[in-house]
Amino acid sequence: MASRNFCILLALLSFMVVFATGKASAAIVSAEFSDGVIGEYSNNSHQPVSIRTFSSLGIQSVTVSQNVPGSQFVRSGGNRIDVILTVEFTNGASSSFNAGVGWRDTSGSIIHGIGIEVPAGTNDGTSFNLRPGFDKTYLLKVPGSSRSYSNTATGAASGAISGNSAISGTLNVLNMLVTDVDENGPVITGPTGGPGATSSTVSVPENQTAVTVLTADESVSWSLAGGEDQTAFEIDAASGALSFDPAPDFEAPSDGPTQGSNTYIVIVEARDTSSNTSRQTVTVIVTDVDETDPVITGPTGGPGATSSTVSVPENQTAVTVLTADESVSWSLAGGEDQTAFEIDAASGALSFDPAPDFEAPSDGPTQGSNTYIVIVEARDTSSNTSRQTVTVIVTDVDETDPVITGPTGGPGATSSTVSVPENQTAVTVLTADEPVSWSLAGGEDQTAFEINATTGLLSFNPAPDFEAPSDGPTQGSNTYIVIVEARDTSNNTSRQTVTVIVTDVDENGPVITGPTGGPGA
Repeated sequence: MASRNFCILLALLSFMVVFATGKASAAIVSAEFSDGVIGEYSNNSHQPVSIRTFSSLGIQSVTVSQNVPGSQFVRSGGNRIDVILTVEFTNGASSSFNAGVGWRDTSGSIIHGIGIEVPAGTNDGTSFNLRPGFDKTYLLKVPGSSRSYSNTATGAASGAISGNSAISGTLNVLNMLVTDVDENGPVITGPTGGPGATSSTVSVPENQTAVTVLTADESVSWSLAGGEDQTAFEIDAASGALSFDPAPDFEAPSDGPTQGSNTYIVIVEARDTSSNTSRQTVTVIVTDVDETDPVITGPTGGPGATSSTVSVPENQTAVTVLTADESVSWSLAGGEDQTAFEIDAASGALSFDPAPDFEAPSDGPTQGSNTYIVIVEARDTSSNTSRQTVTVIVTDVDETDPVITGPTGGPGATSSTVSVPENQTAVTVLTADEPVSWSLAGGEDQTAFEINATTGLLSFNPAPDFEAPSDGPTQGSNTYIVIVEARDTSNNTSRQTVTVIVTDVDENGPVITGPTGGPGA
């Protein structure tokens, strides 16, 4: 039954090896064993004694490998296969050394173990000590074998394992256990050139450290591997993020032989878990960045002034329009009265919100002074900024309406009356307590009048006829109604309704009576 099971195992291993090694040819072939023993032997008797198991010596695994041009173990000559033995210990230590496959442990046609002869004087890292006159041999248990190896006493002949030097079948077993080795370098993808390119180029603005993130088609560890400007860079071993250290300055480039060109060259290396490596030369071009702050021009102080002053009358929101020497975005950036203002981000128009009241100022620590302080900021497309402190002085505005004096009623009366004879245009002259501009503002007979904007002279146009009155709803009454308005220089207005009564005039000549002819002759 054991023989049958092992034959099945070999068939399965054969399938796995064919499948696994169907890729490109390997330069190193290897087979790993997790069970076995170390023993003493002499005179090539192939009968190791004083056997110690791997587990008792703290051995986790033993790998047999060979440098060959193909993907299979090959005979070195005669009944020997020269190999490299790598011992991995449970404590994490390891040891590699040259050895040779020189014998095997069999029962019938079944190979249970592969005998490895270790050259005299080799330090394999184990605690197994040889007696004088003995050499060391490893017996690697073939996976699936029913053979059980255990520790034996020193020199115990009954515990010896009898083997033979034929290795033809041993070579077949080793080749069935070959572990495929990844020999393909990782495929790097840089900022340009596509996957696998050996060089790439990227442009980055000055004053920043980030350059680019390189990727690979498998898990790798990144490092820098040369280039004339290697010392200007660093790379994250895990993420592949390439960065400057420190950030470059376009005006003071630090690149190597191409000093002054702002062209930095670095070679990056990706190493996979099988220690295969690939490299890519990355050329980093540093571009110039606008580092000049915008120049603000405010209402006073000229271009670049850090402060300015403007006076505005109360009761209006508009304050001033700030400008800059380049395209900027405007914002408010402080000042004790910032909350009293708003600014248009595009135009730079600064305004109150709401309009200020001179009689009830709302400015900050200088409350009552009607002096408002705000800081404006201009930010250009490269995020360079400049600021200006603007002091806004709110001035008092005449908010008192003019006082009109008409023909009757006294100063400030809202109505007055005047009588004028028919057939004349002059009506009356209205006055005010301050300079004003006069106009007509209504009344049912407004169209019958005109007023001098400067003097306040109200007159008919044309002169009225008592016998043919043209007044409005009171048609026939010869009572004309008009509203006059006075507007001062602060646009304050007052109105007065003037009632003009047209009186009859004797328009008949005297009738003369002479000595003859009768009256009117």
